[in-house]
Amino acid sequence: MILKLLALSALLAAQDPPKPAAPVAPAPAIQVKVETMKRVGPDGVTLTGDYYNVSFDSADRPLVVCFHMEKGSRAEFPAIAQRFGEFACLTFAVDLRNGKSFDAVPNETAVSAASVLKKTEFTNEEAFADVVEALKWARELRPTGQIYALGSGTSAALVLAAAARNPACADALFLFSPAEDVAGWSIAMEAKKISVPTYITCDGTLEEGAAARKIGNSINKKLRQMVIPTGVPGAARGARILVQSEIAVRDRHWMSVVKMLLQLAPLGQPAGAETPLKQG
Repeated sequence: MILKLLALSALLAAQDPPKPAAPVAPAPAIQVKVETMKRVGPDGVTLTGDYYNVSFDSADRPLVVCFHMEKGSRAEFPAIAQRFGEFACLTFAVDLRNGKSFDAVPNETAVSAASVLKKTEFTNEEAFADVVEALKWARELRPTGQIYALGSGTSAALVLAAAARNPACADALFLFSPAEDVAGWSIAMEAKKISVPTYITCDGTLEEGAAARKIGNSINKKLRQMVIPTGVPGAARGARILVQSEIAVRDRHWMSVVKMLLQLAPLGQPAGAETPLKQG
């Protein structure tokens, strides 16, 4: 796996196309182990998250904290967590109270919130408290590594607002289909305060493209990397674009994400010794 990462890093940095390599035996799949964890938040709601650890020394490697789409659950991320593991990143997928279920896996934070707060529907603004608490939790779990926050669909707006209001909560952002999804808030105005490297993308529809581009253009151009697909029918919305069936679309996004990961936390260096993100 380490050789795989070194090869990928060299490929991304190369000026000329690499020469064909001699065939080699396939490397064994990296082992990603999942543990379900719980934490009681300040309002008594119990957050539930799946922590995906990897089978190698990863003390200084990044942890990607993933937040699901509207009405979903942490079950949006197993396949994505496996791919992050292959590139030396751990994953922490957390249920937010505004969700329901995904792939028949219920949202346990929503169940707790309904029990504690005596209601069954929660707004995106109310779910913001879960994003803030989950990122605090991640810092405690990984005190020596970087924390990257990934938002899918409506949670992309919440992740952006969290980093705008508390820059120390995350070292980088990955925003999939961000939009003005919080009533009474201006996510584009929040974006002006972002001070960490940020990846922004969407499904390529005219509506989503316009929303993502407006928010992305509010972020300092030295920090942002935008990939706005055009003319791509059937592209998945949110983080599911990373695991969709259309291979060309999926791989285009993974290459952009992995390139950013290797810029932020190069292989062989501590996670805090990243190289600058050179992207306009």
